[in-house]
Amino acid sequence: MINKEIEYLYVRNKLSNSMISSYILSPISGGDAPPEALVRTLGIESEVSKIFQIYDHYASKIADASIDTRPRFLPFYQYIQENFADFRWREELKDGQVITLIEKPYIHNKKPTLLELIIACLRGQSATMPKIKVKYPCLNELPNEFCSELENLIQHFSISSISTPHMESFVKAIEASNTGKPLDIISPVCPDYSYITIGDKYQYTFNSLGDGIGLVASRIVRVLPSFSDVFSRFDINHRTVIAAGDFEALDKTTIDSVGESYSSFVEKVDISQGKIVNAIDRSTSSVSITSLAGGPSHWLALVEESAAMLKLGDFGGIVQSQVDFEAIFQSRLALYRAWHKGKGDSELRDILYNQAAEYAVMGKLFMEHYDNPMVIGADHNKMMPFYWLHGQFPVMYLKRVY
Repeated sequence: MINKEIEYLYVRNKLSNSMISSYILSPISGGDAPPEALVRTLGIESEVSKIFQIYDHYASKIADASIDTRPRFLPFYQYIQENFADFRWREELKDGQVITLIEKPYIHNKKPTLLELIIACLRGQSATMPKIKVKYPCLNELPNEFCSELENLIQHFSISSISTPHMESFVKAIEASNTGKPLDIISPVCPDYSYITIGDKYQYTFNSLGDGIGLVASRIVRVLPSFSDVFSRFDINHRTVIAAGDFEALDKTTIDSVGESYSSFVEKVDISQGKIVNAIDRSTSSVSITSLAGGPSHWLALVEESAAMLKLGDFGGIVQSQVDFEAIFQSRLALYRAWHKGKGDSELRDILYNQAAEYAVMGKLFMEHYDNPMVIGADHNKMMPFYWLHGQFPVMYLKRVY
């Protein structure tokens, strides 16, 4: 019966890899021979006898009392895990039944079946591919070890979802860093505004301005050294830069809220910058964003120009599918109401366009002043797409916490 079923499925091209795996391993786990024709078609005649031995060997190590409750393929799981450290399994209760969930490594751009993993073990083919390479084929030219480290950084620091165009831009920057263009990792940081904690989130109050390491900067202090260390281990030529958001001193609402003058605001930002650089404990430089623009008046002119582009629907190099102004506005609304007290929603929407333009100008300035820039940001990841208005370069953002 089983041979006819296989032949029926095979002829109709419906015999999936997972079904093939089950047709081979299920009989073996029960002490029966798998379908001879299928074994011959797969060319695994010599491996089948070894698979029997593997099952019997690992099954003999399991107490008989557990036979009725253990996963049917547990002996295979144990054998595979000895060869592939990334192979894991766990049991969960679902709808009153115990189910087994398996986490498999990737091999040759795909997630293999149990049979394919066993065959790979028998043939000594234990090389795996980081999951991130499967998601982003553009990473294929970079070493697996580096990609695994990058994947760990993204997970550990809760880096926001990276689009394929952004990852492609990252790969180009890494390749350029090895051809005489050091990667400049730039982290823009907000001034040290007052804030409160609400659960696992934070809320800016804008009641005062400190001269210490602010909320956004504190996250950068944790993240930037780890990225720098990974790049150093893989001989990726790079530098780190902290870019101060001193342009916020140009907004009268802001300086009035925190009780500062323009000069005292900028002075506190300068003091903060020194503390941030010292805390990072790596060779890091500091730069004022308005100085990159050529001064406050030039900065304001550039922001006005970019805001006009956005309001006219000119998105330049931005991936438009990543921009939903209304969704971004709603995600920023609580912040804006705390920051710009007494203003209505229409005025706050204008502020959003203005802020989007500020990110666009930062991107423009970074590209003008650095040959191979990359931004690692920690403020509000919803604003990340706007860096690309005037050109594209790698941008990674931590998920927002306020």
